[in-house]
Amino acid sequence: MVHFRERRQQAEDARREIEARKVRALLIEGDIADPARPALWMAEISKALGRLDVLVNNAAYVAPNRIAEADPDVWRRIIDVNLKGPFNVIHAALPLLKESRGSIVNVGALNSRAVSPAGSAYVAAKAGLVAMTRNAAVELGPLGIRINVVAPPLTDTEMGAQARTLSGQAMPGLGQGQRIATPAEVAAVILFFCLPETAYVSGETLYMGGGFVPATA
Repeated sequence: MVHFRERRQQAEDARREIEARKVRALLIEGDIADPARPALWMAEISKALGRLDVLVNNAAYVAPNRIAEADPDVWRRIIDVNLKGPFNVIHAALPLLKESRGSIVNVGALNSRAVSPAGSAYVAAKAGLVAMTRNAAVELGPLGIRINVVAPPLTDTEMGAQARTLSGQAMPGLGQGQRIATPAEVAAVILFFCLPETAYVSGETLYMGGGFVPATA
């Protein structure tokens, strides 16, 4: 399935690329911050595809949110999308994932373990995602479901470009020896957590540091 909130054309492009590989793709529309939406999506998936083997929580939102000048509504939105959103989807997907003994991969952020140019709300949400995943592994293990986090650095995406603009830095959050990651590099690590060969791995966070360990706060 391909999820989108506003950008249908990009979702359609992704669906065409998937279907070119002779794989069926289903478009799902809506806001993951809305607790009622994911249950509707799971009903669509069950009806159209019959099963769900892998759930990747990749939706994210960032905006200027430094506490001194933060807009409380923006702060809440960042938490709602980046932390509450994955919970909403995971909770709704449990019946299907239990049936398939599936895998969940949450996409975090390398700088969730350090001071980040993205600001306190984004870091708090992504660090919370790591903690939630670590605890959820214990809760979901008896159901046959594994859950892990991939925490990439600044990545060459539209959101990455937005982060560079907001921070006024060419490579915000990166240290000496690091570089901007490619989407393909991040996708490869996500795939790693979905393989049968990694079925015993759960509750882990893989920080894509590129050999650089950021200074912690």
